[in-house]
Amino acid sequence: MNQSRAIIIGILLSVLLLIIFFMTVDLTATFQTFQSIKHWYLYPAILLYLVSIMFRTIRWKILLNHLSPISHRRLYPVLIIRYMANNILPFRLGEFVGAYYLSHKENISPASGIATITLERVLDAITLLMLMGISLIILPITSLGTIMDSGNSMEWPIFVAIFAIPVCAILLLLTLVSYKPNHTMRIIKVLLNPLPQRFQTTLTEIAELFIEGLQSLRNPIFMIYLTGLSLLVWVMEATVFVTIAYALGLQEFFSDFYHLSWVMILTTCVSNIGSSIPSTPGGIGLFEIITRETMNIASFGAIDRASGTAFATIVHAVLILPVVILGQFYLWTQNIPLKQISKWIKPQPNE
Repeated sequence: MNQSRAIIIGILLSVLLLIIFFMTVDLTATFQTFQSIKHWYLYPAILLYLVSIMFRTIRWKILLNHLSPISHRRLYPVLIIRYMANNILPFRLGEFVGAYYLSHKENISPASGIATITLERVLDAITLLMLMGISLIILPITSLGTIMDSGNSMEWPIFVAIFAIPVCAILLLLTLVSYKPNHTMRIIKVLLNPLPQRFQTTLTEIAELFIEGLQSLRNPIFMIYLTGLSLLVWVMEATVFVTIAYALGLQEFFSDFYHLSWVMILTTCVSNIGSSIPSTPGGIGLFEIITRETMNIASFGAIDRASGTAFATIVHAVLILPVVILGQFYLWTQNIPLKQISKWIKPQPNE
């Protein structure tokens, strides 16, 4: 699938999901909810999100340290541009943009950059699943049947395990690869042996660079630190959800701040896990539907779909627009046209 076709499909899918999103709600009630927003809450919400990206920068810096020491000041714009690209391109192509832009800015191979980004995503998934499991224990939701279908008897630990097992398996596999690089390369060479020599050479080089990017997994202290940073990142993002809930007055639907906070943590986890499926640009459409339905279910219907629609729309705007604007600013200050990112997705052979 070429880039243009992928972008068109992603946009059409977003439009379709947004149509479904707005067709399944009372638009008059939703508009009234929008009108009630307390705008001053949006500023700290945006600030919190941008600060959370700084903690993501620290985490990525740690993952890249064994490849090249990069200052936070230099790495922060790279991460912003990577997230900007994810928000405007489908199928999470922004991850490749980030890897190639990192290669453009620093002397780090794209394959090694992709390896560190893969580790980031695995850490994110584990952290979100952990927080989701805790929130499902604390909140009065006792089974997947409550979430999906009253006739479904699957308990929530099984629901979490369905997502957790493959993620943990990937982390274990990557850890084994980092500890046994020579064994891994021998296996890869055997698998590549049927291919023509030129493909073998290229793919072997890419595999070696990818494995090099995983070497931070060999330091347990780093991994503990990275896990702590991941937890801080997602708690801060959940705080963005809480802040916007106050902007819409949704705290009135809850008995106390504690209950509101855990509903927002659960919503943060489910919406981010669900919208991480490579599909629409920035998860637009998918994020909104998942966020609204999760809030409605987690609050046992206390938050109606009109309020949930307004909430999901505003949250996603706060998570997308500042990053897109800031990313474009960084590109502009470095005299890099926006169309340049297409070259980072599909680099030339000499790159």
